[in-house]
Order: sequence, then C-alpha cells, then structure tokens
Amino acid sequence: MKHTKGPWHFNSSMRINGLYGVNAVCEQNGFVNPMVAEILTDHCIDREAHANARLIAAAPDLLEACQLCMAADSRWGDKMRQAIQKATAPAEG
Repeated sequence: MKHTKGPWHFNSSMRINGLYGVNAVCEQNGFVNPMVAEILTDHCIDREAHANARLIAAAPDLLEACQLCMAADSRWGDKMRQAIQKATAPAEG
C-alpha cells in the first residue's frame, strides 16, 4: 500500500483535545482530506510538537527528493537507500 498522496499540511492553530493534526490536501478540489497523523502534545512542549508535526508534513516531499537524488546519482549510498526503504516498506503485522 502506498502512502496518502501529498501535499501534507500542519496548521498550528488547529489543536483539538491535546492533539495537532497533519492533513493531506486533495489535488482535484483543494479540500483538506484525511488526517495522516495526530501529534499528541501531552508529553512534550509545544515547540517540540510543532517540530514533529512539520517533519511529518514534509515526509512526502522528503521521500520524493531522496528518490530523485538516488535516480540522478547513486553515490548517495546505503544511508539514503535505507531511508527510502524505511519509508516505503510494507507495514509489519
């Protein structure tokens, strides 16, 4: 199964019941569609929760960048290959 198509967005003003959400935006109509992640804020400070949410929201872009770099120049080596595998491997269980 593939991940929910990006772009993904984080809106720091949308905190509900101690959770921030990262949402996908539908290309066809521009509507905010599924929540792809919830970031629990109970056990971390807000700036850490914001940083976590921004990193998660950037995931589709980061994966695409890694794949483009590997396609253009294979010298990026094992570290990038492992990161791509981690992001695209089938779910366990």
